[in-house]
Amino acid sequence: AVVESLWVIAYSGEDPIEKKEVEMIAGRGVEGDRYSRQTGTYSALPEKGRQCTLISADSVKKAAIGTGLRDLESVGSLRRNVAIRGLSAADLLDAIGREIQVGEVTLFVHRNCVPCMYNEKRNGVPGLMEALWDTGGVSCEVVRSGRVRVGDSVRVSTGAKDLSRVSHDKPPAFFVRPSQRPAEDVKAKYAGLAALRAELETKDPEGARRLEAAHNAVGLRFFPMERSKEEEAGFATAVCAVLPPILAVLGVYLLSRV
Repeated sequence: AVVESLWVIAYSGEDPIEKKEVEMIAGRGVEGDRYSRQTGTYSALPEKGRQCTLISADSVKKAAIGTGLRDLESVGSLRRNVAIRGLSAADLLDAIGREIQVGEVTLFVHRNCVPCMYNEKRNGVPGLMEALWDTGGVSCEVVRSGRVRVGDSVRVSTGAKDLSRVSHDKPPAFFVRPSQRPAEDVKAKYAGLAALRAELETKDPEGARRLEAAHNAVGLRFFPMERSKEEEAGFATAVCAVLPPILAVLGVYLLSRV
C-alpha cells in the first residue's frame, strides 16, 4: 500500500490543499493543518485521533461508482489528510487498536472517522453520508514524528491489537448509520448537544462559535435551537388561543356521531 495523495486544511471551513509532502509532529498532527493549529471545526472537542486522518482511495472510488456519487470532485473533498491506495476501508477499520507506518511516521488508529452531514453539504452531493458511511476512513494519533511523501509505503502492524490505547468519547450510537439509528438515540444525541453547548460557551466560547459557524455556512445547525423565554411564552399563548376552538369543533363532531 502507498500514499496516493496528501491534504491539508488550514482553518475550519477552508478548502483542502493538496501537498506532495507533509511534516507530522508527534502529539500534534499534520503541520499546517487545522487540527494541529487548533483551528478546526471540531477543535473544541479534542481527542487524540483528530491529529491525522487516513482514508482508502480505492474504497471511496468504488463506493462512489457503486452508488452513483459521481459528482465527488476528488478524495480530498472528504477532508481527510492521507489518501491510501492498496488498503481497503475494511483494512483500515481492522487497524483500530494498531499502529500504522506511513513513510517516516508512526500513527496509532483510534476510531472509525464516519462521514458527517457537514461534509455532505460542503460537497453538494446528496446521499454522500449514507453512501460512504463505511468508507470514511480512520482517525489517528501521531506517535512518531517525520515526513510523509506521496508514494511512500504504508504498513499496518501485524501485532495484536491494543484496544486499551484507544481513546475517544464517542458513544456506540455515533457509529450507527443514521438511517438505522433508533429514535431514542437521536433524542439522546440532541439532549447531549444542548448540554455540550452550555459547557463550551463557558470553557471555549471561540471553539463553540467556530463549530456553529462552520455548520451555518452550509445551511446546518450543530447545536439544537433554543427558544428564549419570550418565545416560549409566545408559543404557549398561541397554543392556548387555538386549542379551545379546535376542542369545540371536535366536540360538535363527536356529538354528531352519537
